[in-house]
Amino acid sequence: MSFYTLYIKYLFFLFFLLGYLYPEFSCSQSIEHVAKSSEEPSHLVGEILFTANLNGLIENCKCGKPPLGGMPQISTLVNKYLSENKYSYYIDGGDFLNTYPYPALNSAVIDIYKLLNIKYVALGDQEWIDTDELDNRVLYELQNKIIASNFRIKNHDLKRYGQLDLQMGMKAYILSYLDEISFFVSDDKREIQFNDDLFTSYYNEISSKEGLNILLFHGTRYTLDLLIEKFPGFNLVLWGHEQNDIVNVSDNPAIIGGGSDGEHLKKINIYRNKNNYIFSVNSIPVTLGIEEDLRIRAKIDEFKLADKKVKVQD
Repeated sequence: MSFYTLYIKYLFFLFFLLGYLYPEFSCSQSIEHVAKSSEEPSHLVGEILFTANLNGLIENCKCGKPPLGGMPQISTLVNKYLSENKYSYYIDGGDFLNTYPYPALNSAVIDIYKLLNIKYVALGDQEWIDTDELDNRVLYELQNKIIASNFRIKNHDLKRYGQLDLQMGMKAYILSYLDEISFFVSDDKREIQFNDDLFTSYYNEISSKEGLNILLFHGTRYTLDLLIEKFPGFNLVLWGHEQNDIVNVSDNPAIIGGGSDGEHLKKINIYRNKNNYIFSVNSIPVTLGIEEDLRIRAKIDEFKLADKKVKVQD
């Protein structure tokens, strides 16, 4: 066996050992996706931080290689980027509650989301899985952040569309779409009044303005494809529900998936050249090496203590 072959094998073993002993080492770098274009981006005009499909996983499970996720770490990352850029905004694509009824956990998730510096949030099908009381907590306590462009809920005045200020006096307009077929047949949707005519009217309204048009979509690929065909004026789609990490910045519209379980934070840079909006995306791993937001940690510890007492009593 040659010296070169032994050397390569040694390096391979060394990296394997480092990844085993220090899981953060093996995946500490973000992955960047840059739009292909014949024109170079000229002006960075804004930034969006995006998550979706948290699924009630508020704490790093300390499993996997490397272990990823955790709302205390996500909050720290978000606050860092927001402090660095006046035109940076955090948006969540829904399904932040647990995948099955768990009132204590879902109540803790709502408490945490109230502390996060979220600009806008979409509602997903999982936000209707638990009790009516928790449904109402979401609607009342996050009311000023929720965009509801294709449905109404009685006694709740939710935002019809969102607006972001970008550099150079530019604007971004955000419509949300909650896909009715993303719900299980058994899910209780009685209080949701779906209305695609509303969505069409808001789409026409933002299309009459000059700016970046964003679709905050929660649902299936089937419905997304239909929407993109019917409403071709969107520049960017932020996609929740299907737990995917798609990053397609070369097509129009660009499509960014929210991933799942809070394992990555998508950092989307928005550029403007003479004719187009151009996007680059960093998929940032949420690792244990990131300092925790102690406010979020306190809420998690409160939940765990209360939940433990209930289980002991049972």
